[in-house]
Formats: sequence, structure tokens, C-alpha cells
Amino acid sequence: MDTPTITYHSLSDYVGGTCISKTFEVGHGTTHAEHLGEITEWLDGITEALGDGELREEWIVCDFENIPSRYVGEYSIDPEWFDYVEAREISHLDSEAFDAGVALGLQIDNISDNYIGHFNCTTDLAHDYVECTGMLDGLNTRVASYFDYESLGRDLAMDYSEFNGHYFHNY
Repeated sequence: MDTPTITYHSLSDYVGGTCISKTFEVGHGTTHAEHLGEITEWLDGITEALGDGELREEWIVCDFENIPSRYVGEYSIDPEWFDYVEAREISHLDSEAFDAGVALGLQIDNISDNYIGHFNCTTDLAHDYVECTGMLDGLNTRVASYFDYESLGRDLAMDYSEFNGHYFHNY
């Protein structure tokens, strides 16, 4: 994952027509509380450096990179972002699969456990299911060749959620 960053303006300066901004890295190892502390330290530094009697204690977001927009508001980054980063780092899934679970609205703590796999279509999903469960083991090869994978795939798809070919259990 590319380094996620967020840039803030000092709000009182911004409203007064001056852009004083700072970019912060908000990825690995940073907690929400630590991030708020960094912002406070930055604003206190501006107040002290300018010595104009203006107390700087508010900020506004002006830019962000490598952070899904659902985690960024007008004034700050959602505390859930930091939970997302931690869950993604400890997950065994690659970022594309993990983000598919996020896009489906799954709770980040459940994404890895609910992941089935990546399949090009529901028929491929059915083939994997049959192989993993041994559903056709013991059947004559000729008889097994008549099995309807397409129908099974459609039925299985009702129990799963899918995003960009990534399948997850619905529970």
C-alpha cells in the first residue's frame, strides 16, 4: 500500500486568507489519538511562531492521498481509518481482496474470516466448492461429468457477496 497522507489547513488562517498547511502520514503504527496530538502540536507551533495573539486550534482537510474517501470528512479523518489500517496489516489477504470486503460493507474484523476466494464467474466458484467439499468423490467419472456446475454456482452465489470477483460469506 502506498503511504496514506492527509493535508490540513489551519482553519483560522485559511478563513483569514492565508494558507498554512501540513501533510501528515497516517498509515502503519499511527493511532487516532497520536494523529490528533500531531495536529495539536503543529497548530501550537504556528501560534507560537507567528506570535500574533491568534490561537490556532481548528483545522480543515485540504487534500488526501491513498485513503478511501469514505474515511475523510471536511474537517478530519474518521477514527475508523486507523482500525482499517491495523486490520489490513494483520490480514492474510492482499489489499485488493481486503478492499473488496470493505467495498461490500463488511466489518473489517470479519473480512479475512469471511473470504472465500477470487473467481471469474459463479461456475468457477462451484468447481472450487465441489473440489473443496469432495461432493463428487466416489462417483464414476462419467456420471460426474454430467454435474451442473452452472446451476450450483448460481445457488451458491445467493449465500455469498461478491465484489470484483472476490467472494465472501454473507454471515
